[in-house]
Amino acid sequence: MPPDNPPVCPPIKPKEEKSFFGKLFDWTSRAKDDARKKECEQRRAQQEILQTEDTEWFTPDEKKFLDIKAITEEKLNAALFAINNALDFINSNPTISAAVKANGIKIQPPYYYIALAVKESKLNPGAKGNTGNPDVNKYALGYFQVKKGAMEGVNEMFGMDYSIGEIYSDAPLENSDQTRASINNAVVGILYWHLSEIKFDEPVAQTMSQEDRDKITAMIYFLGPSGFRTLYKALGKPKKFSELAKGIARHLSQRFDFLSVNSGGLSTSFSPEYGVEIKSYLDTGTLGADDVLRKLSGKFITINGGRFNAESLFEAIRYAEITSQLIHDKDLKAPERLSYKVRPKENLYKIVKSLLPRYGIELKDLKLEGKIITEIIKLINPNGQYDILKAGSEIPVPSKEVVQQMLSRKGMIHVVEKGEVMNVIAEKVGIKKEIPNLTRTRIHKLSDFLIAYNKRVNKLYRKKLMPKMAIYIPEKDEIEAAIS
Repeated sequence: MPPDNPPVCPPIKPKEEKSFFGKLFDWTSRAKDDARKKECEQRRAQQEILQTEDTEWFTPDEKKFLDIKAITEEKLNAALFAINNALDFINSNPTISAAVKANGIKIQPPYYYIALAVKESKLNPGAKGNTGNPDVNKYALGYFQVKKGAMEGVNEMFGMDYSIGEIYSDAPLENSDQTRASINNAVVGILYWHLSEIKFDEPVAQTMSQEDRDKITAMIYFLGPSGFRTLYKALGKPKKFSELAKGIARHLSQRFDFLSVNSGGLSTSFSPEYGVEIKSYLDTGTLGADDVLRKLSGKFITINGGRFNAESLFEAIRYAEITSQLIHDKDLKAPERLSYKVRPKENLYKIVKSLLPRYGIELKDLKLEGKIITEIIKLINPNGQYDILKAGSEIPVPSKEVVQQMLSRKGMIHVVEKGEVMNVIAEKVGIKKEIPNLTRTRIHKLSDFLIAYNKRVNKLYRKKLMPKMAIYIPEKDEIEAAIS
């Protein structure tokens, strides 16, 4: 039995060199199960951090970037899965590959594109942004907020035939329809990003830095190719992004008295809405970004004879800066991905069952085994390309770490850590919290039952708990019946 009042360690703070995405990944992994943090000194310290609204973890400005509570490990993994599968499709499809090569497009790593998805939809595959038109075909949809015009541009350039119904679904995250739509949305979003990149075919693009080209691409993605082209010509075809942004800032400040161009040139500040360090070209005084956008809503300015929406121009500068910063954040990495070569007459169930020993899962109980296989199949996401598995083909499968994290998050298993006993595990997985009025006698019964249950179902169970061993957690009603 652990002591009732173990000493509390000093709060554990994140490493200062971690970027926003680095901290986000750490936070989701540490915050996914509150009950797991109560039994030892370090977990208690982490709990204190989370109970102070994460001010020790994220800066107040970073918390403004997005609703931190809405970004979960599940959402991060789902988005990375969609983007990884989209990249596999782009690289393996001969028509797309030929067009990519012919246009000199350089396909980037997954973190590059997930940053765009964070900025566009906050990793919500069901996001549907109204562009002001009641026609659903005019909406911005999914992870990459793809519009019909963008989809049609991708279809034409890359020889595809996508429809709105194929790139968007409002089904739940775990639904196979959402999986298919998310992957298709990622394919179109990624290709449209690069289509925006090659639309900027000015000679000056060859001399620009990669950062400036990314910012220009972001503005084209945001404003559309024709809208950006008109703006770029109206501003005299500037050679650097900073000159473009300062030109927009100058015209906005001349039209609206609550804005002014920074006298010191470029400076850095935190945007009240996004909370990421960006270059600021305009002094908004005491007004926050949302206040400025409201004041600019519905207003237009004229630049060298061209008429432009002031709100869109102000947002376009910030969008380009923030997107560029996020796509160069190297702390955002995809989880390990493995592949499996399909044997003759294999389906997903057989494949996952054969992989269970690799995941540290060997069971005597066939019913429990079936439940776990079903959950792992959801990770693999059996979309259309997996309906019939061709012998000799390779399919992506999750790593042991990803599988155990998923089962742990769903309360089906607990991976033993050094020094843990069954009673401590019962507290960490939340059993003690879920079942009220646990007397000392019932706690002993609970510990004995968890041991007996694992002896019955778990082939790998040993009397002495070893680190990294998977302990299986029975259903709540089965526990209550055993200890009553």
